[in-house]
Parts: sequence; C-alpha cells; structure tokens
Amino acid sequence: MSRLEDRLRDAYRGEVAAVTPESITSLGEAIANQARGPARRGPAHRPGRARRWSRWLAPLAAAAAVAAIAITATMVVPRGPGQSQPRTSPPAAPRFLIEESTGAFSLPVRNAATGALAAKVTVPHGHLGKDNRTYITGVTTSNGRDYLVATYATSCRSWIYQFSLDAAGRPSAVTPFRPLPTVRSYLSALTISGNGQMIGYITSPCQGANPHPNYFAATSIRTGHTTRWNAPPDTSLDIVSLTADGKQLCYNVRGPASVVRVIPTDAAPGRAADIGRTVAEAPSGHWISFAAISADGSEVYFSTFTKPGATPGRPMTGQIDVVNPATGQSRLVYQAAGDPDLIASDRTVKHLLLQIRGKDAQRIARLIRLDLTTGKAADLPAGKFGLPAVLYW
Repeated sequence: MSRLEDRLRDAYRGEVAAVTPESITSLGEAIANQARGPARRGPAHRPGRARRWSRWLAPLAAAAAVAAIAITATMVVPRGPGQSQPRTSPPAAPRFLIEESTGAFSLPVRNAATGALAAKVTVPHGHLGKDNRTYITGVTTSNGRDYLVATYATSCRSWIYQFSLDAAGRPSAVTPFRPLPTVRSYLSALTISGNGQMIGYITSPCQGANPHPNYFAATSIRTGHTTRWNAPPDTSLDIVSLTADGKQLCYNVRGPASVVRVIPTDAAPGRAADIGRTVAEAPSGHWISFAAISADGSEVYFSTFTKPGATPGRPMTGQIDVVNPATGQSRLVYQAAGDPDLIASDRTVKHLLLQIRGKDAQRIARLIRLDLTTGKAADLPAGKFGLPAVLYW
C-alpha cells in the first residue's frame, strides 16, 4: 500500500474517532429542525395523469452518518494489489407499483412482477369542484416506500398528500404534504428527486380561469423556494423528471417541434425555451411523448412515435432511445414502445413499463418490463393488471 493510501486511511479513521455522542445528538437535532422547515412541489391533457418522518428520521440519519464514515474509512481508500474489489449488481426492478385507471380515489398497490393486489390506498377527496368531482393527477416516490400523490378539483386548486408503504405493500395513513399542501392551479406530472429534497411538476390554466402560461416548476423541500419556467405557447406538456440530487429537471413538449430539454433547477425564472438545453428532437413526422433523466444526469431516455394519422388504419409505431446530454450521441434501446401515453419509468430510470395494444385498440395485449441497462424485455401478466392504466413505480 502506498504512503498516500496510508495517510488517507489514517485521516478517515481520525474522522471516525471524532464522532462523539454529543456530535451525534447535534446532527440529529439539525436534521429534525430541517425536517420541520418549509418545502415543495408540484398540467396535463387528461385528469388522472416529507414529512412526518422527522421523529424517527433524525436519530436514524445520525446513526447512518456514523456508519457512513466508518464504512468510508474502510472502503473508500483504493485497495492494494491482490485485494478483491466489491461487486455491484444492477438495481432490481421496484417491488410494487401503483395503478390508476379510473380517476377513482382508491389506488391499487400491486406486486410489480405478478400483478397481485397487495393493498389499496384511499386518497382524500373532500375538495369537490364545480362538477362535484376531483381527480388524481400524479404519484411519485423517491425511494419506493414514501409517496406523494397530487389531486385536482375543478374549483381550480390542486392538493398534495403523502403516504408510505411497508414491506408488504400496505399503506400508512394518507396525510397532507405540509411543505406544499395546495397549489392554485391544475398540477400534474409530479416528480421528486432521489434525495427527497426537490420536487418538480407542471401546471396549466384551469378552464374558465384567468389565462396564464403553462409552466414547469421546481420547489425545494428544505427552503420552500419555488422557481417557475414558462412553457412554450401552443404546446402539450407531458412528463418531468429530476436527477437524484435535484439539480437538473428534464421535460418534454409536443408542439410545432417535439423536443426534450434539461434545465438546471438553480436557473433564474423565465422562458423555459431560453434556459437549459435541448437534448433530443423528434424527426419530421414524429413526436416525443415520454422522457426521463437518469439519476446521475448522464443519460436521458425518451420515446419517438410516428404522429397520429401518419399511417391511417394502423397503430402508431414507436421506439425507446437514449441520449448522452454531454455529447449528443444517441442510440436505439428498444423498438416496440407500445402506447405513447402509457410509458412508466421507475424512480432510478433503470426500467420502463410498456403497454402494448393488440388488434383491439381498447385492449392492452402485453405489458413489458424493459431493463434499460441490458435492453432486455420481459413480459408481465398483463391480465392481472387493470390495463390500460397509468402505472406509477
């Protein structure tokens, strides 16, 4: 082992020794104070498209910090010759998914591999609009356990709630999401960063309300600060996603040009088209209905479909591609993307769910789980799910 490696190891050991019961208590108090602070979140072409954990999060996070330092002391320093390197395996597909097919307020929680019903989540629906209805417009999770769900009422207001799933998929109570409990607009396309500190969303004007632009938004859970970027006029907004650190927001739009763009979430407010960069654009006669940025921001996966009516009497055909935002290089991942409006990504953007319609356009004939790391596709028991439906991983 080199002298540099010895010095690094000694330094890390010194950091472990410096962790005292008093410092753990201070760390826990700081985390608890942050959890009590303000925070975040947040259009759509169809209706239907943290937290109270502070009491136990503080001591758990403090203990995790100690463990992290200890692990770093033994693992971060490069290993000497002959010492085996730890092996990493690709992340497994999420165990559960949430299905939303009718706009109803009982959301099935299903085993993502078998379709077996694990439980149902009942979302509050006491905020009725002019037509005496409210709608579920988005569900998201940062870790596969803790979820946010957005609802909308035709009184031109949206609400965000939170709940958790246990190891068996059973939900906790559904409670208001205190950092961003309500938004005076139609909110959808909800997303949360992997670190749980930033939420992204899209809003659009309510019918009959004073007109205002569609916009993309990002809200910091820690500070409660929201930044908005106006969307291009005469466009349809589909999906937003965030990197794990919450520093980049990815979105796609459909209009005269169908593109995928990435915005730094610390950018100043303004016109979205003037901020960030375009990372993919659909060729003539095609459009993009889905896009998601990888956890580290090094890849953006997106769909490309022929435009409706391009092949009369035949279903739209599409594919999944991936682009490197830094180089602009792209490649084909999968050639049968299925229904353009029913593509779902897991929170790590390592897997997609693709719903493939059969000859009967009303029926989903196949449900495919696509491994984005290997490009391999596996059929899931489509008949066990209430398809067609919006699926949230």
